[in-house]
Amino acid sequence: MFSGDLNAPHSRAERTLSANVGRIDLLIAGPPCQGHSDLNNHSRRLDARNSLYARVARAADVLQAPVVIIENVLGVTRDRGRVVPRVANLLSSRGYAYRNRMHRCLRRRRSSTKKTTLCHRLLSSVQHAWTSIPKWRGLRLKLRHVLSGIEDEPSTSPTTFTTPSKSSERNTSRIAYLFAKRAYELPDSERPPCHRDFAHSYNAVYGRLRWDGVANTITSGFGSMGQGRYVHPTKRRLITPHEAARIQGFPDWFRFDSVKSRGALQTIIGNAVVPRVAAHLVAYLIERGILRPLPALPEGIQSRWGRL
Repeated sequence: MFSGDLNAPHSRAERTLSANVGRIDLLIAGPPCQGHSDLNNHSRRLDARNSLYARVARAADVLQAPVVIIENVLGVTRDRGRVVPRVANLLSSRGYAYRNRMHRCLRRRRSSTKKTTLCHRLLSSVQHAWTSIPKWRGLRLKLRHVLSGIEDEPSTSPTTFTTPSKSSERNTSRIAYLFAKRAYELPDSERPPCHRDFAHSYNAVYGRLRWDGVANTITSGFGSMGQGRYVHPTKRRLITPHEAARIQGFPDWFRFDSVKSRGALQTIIGNAVVPRVAAHLVAYLIERGILRPLPALPEGIQSRWGRL
């Protein structure tokens, strides 16, 4: 939809799209981060998907978005195509105030750093708006606060969303071992050769979550115990997509009904930014007068700090 080069005149299709969309208040995007991830040993820094970061700047230019938020991992700044400086130059030339901020999502055991680019059309009253964004540190919840009440969903209301991925016979045995030994990390003796025969630091892989602890980072691999600590703390199974969504901060009223495949659910939930982080940023923009406030909150949302 936004196929033109960054500095090229808008195409007829882009002009038509802009006219059909009309006025917008906020453009928010999360371009693919896999090409910037330190876990990607194949195409890191040179991944073809990295250029999609620049498509957001093109969209902002075409749609005349007054405010833009672009979320990605910290590694985006090390892209060999220098996509961040190129985007910064374009947005600055179009009259945007441009700022990069780092946000850590502390609801997870290991702090997950996200690089957030925030920019808005330069107005004298909001030139320095990005300098005072308050830190967001999460709610300090234990896993039991998040997952209590839905432990039996796989048997009481089974759907793709409420049931876990099926484990192999070997991984089922590994899960049984964790519970039999009251363990949360699988010893090397029970791991596959790729872990057992070589030094590694992936203690969370094949691990079990702690009921009174904090969840590790949820990725699109939560359907496999070989990709992280995704064994349920009290049930001999992996976590379900519903449980992963709750850990990510999705409220139960958020509907995933249109998603039919388990793989798509895992990708959507695992790649998502914690919704409360986005709410925190947008609330700040409203408070500073950069965004217009909603005339009324949508049904089911109590307040900025309530059940959002």
